[in-house]
Amino acid sequence: MTILCLDLGSKNIGVAVSDDTENLAMPLTTIVFDENGEFINKLQKIILDYKITELVIGAPYSLNIANFQDMSAPNFALKKTLEKIEMIKKKVQLPIYFQDERFTSAAAQKSLTAAAQKIKTRKKNKKLKNIDAIAAAYILEAYLGRKNKK
Repeated sequence: MTILCLDLGSKNIGVAVSDDTENLAMPLTTIVFDENGEFINKLQKIILDYKITELVIGAPYSLNIANFQDMSAPNFALKKTLEKIEMIKKKVQLPIYFQDERFTSAAAQKSLTAAAQKIKTRKKNKKLKNIDAIAAAYILEAYLGRKNKK
């Protein structure tokens, strides 16, 4: 069984996958988010290619993920995240689970910065563009740890 994990950002969606034993989380790619939903086609291709059996979406721990119908969130970024989740839920026919994603982008940034000390900004190095996929791998790693403890 292979698990797909998404880190939903405002412009990019980090994508990571597990190995088939559900022990390892690996960054896969970054998909550019588009309002017309073309990113869903890319997700569906990944789901087929990797034989994905479940989907994990990174969500801030403070996000009330129990009720996605409440789109009255005062925070614009939070509202946009909820809209993306709804779009995914409508098109992807997999069990969907949520994992706290707070600080994963910061952890990914720190690991990439340590690997590329000379680089000052994200735009100067294409490797740093993978930060979203690496953040998704951190989220998936946390989820796998939680799942495997049960």
